[in-house]
Amino acid sequence: MISHINCVVLYVRDQQRSLEFYVDTLGWELRTDAWMADGTRWIDVAPPHARTRVALIAPPGGYVFPDTAAAPCTLTTEDAQATFHDLKGRGVEVTEPVVEAWATYLTVTDPDGYVYVVGENHD
Repeated sequence: MISHINCVVLYVRDQQRSLEFYVDTLGWELRTDAWMADGTRWIDVAPPHARTRVALIAPPGGYVFPDTAAAPCTLTTEDAQATFHDLKGRGVEVTEPVVEAWATYLTVTDPDGYVYVVGENHD
């Protein structure tokens, strides 16, 4: 039986730039940085204490990046307003929080144009 999602893959234009954004700017942890047998670099990162990782992978030749794209996952925060102010202060492209009945959420855009929804659930 499948127990959880281990990793989601993001194709990135510049692995080093993306690594610095996720680790230095967002405060995520570097989990793996290794060279594969075929000469490609495997990098994965995750928020502290997270089980699921995000792999920052150079795409195969011919891949065309969209200007913006929905990220392959959503993120959770305990305090959307505090997260907004923290990320804005770090220079991250972030939207004002929106309050809905089910959650308060904002969006964060990474250097490759992936747009994450970051939500504070109203349970």
